[in-house]
Amino acid sequence: MSKSYVVLHLYDAFTKGEPVTVEKCCEAYDISIPTFRRYIALLRDYFMEEYSYEIVYSKTRNTYYLRKDKLPTDLS
Repeated sequence: MSKSYVVLHLYDAFTKGEPVTVEKCCEAYDISIPTFRRYIALLRDYFMEEYSYEIVYSKTRNTYYLRKDKLPTDLS
């Protein structure tokens, strides 16, 4: 599958509140773990820059999810 296709599917999953796991994504899209991590980094930057949302990894659930609570923009 193409990079664009996989990144758009990950984008959809995050915006729908679906859990995203490394293993399932790598298997479903036939990508390596380093490639998955690059795609997550790309989306993490996008969501932070455009919406101040954060992609977070939960060790207890072994999943990535989108935290939509706005981060403070001015800490002074």
